[in-house]
Amino acid sequence: MNNEHLNQLVITAISAQDIEILAEQFPLQITAEEKNDKAVIRISGAIHQWQNSANWFRQQIATFNERGITEGELHISTPGGDVFQAAEIHNEIKAFAGNITGYGGVIVASAGTYLRLACENFYLVANGKWMYHKPSGGIRGNEDAWESGLKLLKNITSDYRKGYADLTGLQEDEIEKRWAKGDVWLTAEEAKKEGWITGISAFKAKITEKETAMFTACGMPDPPKPTKRKPKFNIKTEMDLKATALRLGLDENATEAEVNAEMAKLRAKAGRVDQLELEATQKAENDRKQKIADIKAQAIKDKKMTAKTADSMDKWAETDFEGWKAHVESLPTLQKLSETVTGKAAKGGAIALKDKKYEDMTDTEREVLADEDPELFEAKYTTYLEN
Repeated sequence: MNNEHLNQLVITAISAQDIEILAEQFPLQITAEEKNDKAVIRISGAIHQWQNSANWFRQQIATFNERGITEGELHISTPGGDVFQAAEIHNEIKAFAGNITGYGGVIVASAGTYLRLACENFYLVANGKWMYHKPSGGIRGNEDAWESGLKLLKNITSDYRKGYADLTGLQEDEIEKRWAKGDVWLTAEEAKKEGWITGISAFKAKITEKETAMFTACGMPDPPKPTKRKPKFNIKTEMDLKATALRLGLDENATEAEVNAEMAKLRAKAGRVDQLELEATQKAENDRKQKIADIKAQAIKDKKMTAKTADSMDKWAETDFEGWKAHVESLPTLQKLSETVTGKAAKGGAIALKDKKYEDMTDTEREVLADEDPELFEAKYTTYLEN
């Protein structure tokens, strides 16, 4: 498709909205910088006029790769916009040689959800909203422009549908069925349950008037109201002022302005502590998942288990990491265990263990079952955990 035809096709994933007006209200802002040996990328506003930042952003990604940076963060808060430009941004982010962990603000909508596909893991704030729908577009020009534009729109729709299906595990026809009804709005809990995101951040983000306006512009039914500000401290009497100053560790003769300034510092410090706790929790979670992945990869490499068997024990690894780790490390080089183990279980293999409870099995029997029938092993182990 030539540039003339591209200019005649405006593909926007924001229903019944003028992308130009939306971009004017919420301009695209992109930053990319190195912090603490990490590539930190922030994208906010409507996805429009990406070309203004394309060359610079591409160079930033190249610089990250040249410096050997292997970890990255992508922070997104966007109502969506032009899906063609979103696809280009996605491709540039994918050019980063390391792993990207994504973090969504209070709104990740429309074309913005496609950027999530560039991330290994993605976390949404507790009060965040996730919205996806079928790409739509307007075409201008002669019949050739319409034909080319329609083909491009179908290709992009296919890319979105396949990308969403691969991410969530839903079938493509199920994605088609859901977005055929219009905008699909999900809470953070719903987005996690359906597989769109990896997890939910521990705190609720502040919703500003600007973000409420974004929800409204996206056509969200009953958009969330701005977060109410905490009432300012009101010092009614001089006695109250002195008592408050002393409680804050100030001189009893401190002025009202000095007292308010000290209280503002304490509120800011509390906010930083909350953020540090969140980051520490997320880092611990990411580190644990990485340890599980590393142990599985090493066990497969050492021929202690197959990839299918390793995946079947994910719930075990999640709920009892030390027990699972000890089990994996104790495994011998992989063989058909039913050929090497003596006794009743060996004669029948997994069949003989069909009616036996997980807690009644020996370690050897568990190994036999995990090797020969991973699905049955996982079912028995899940039942054991739930009882």
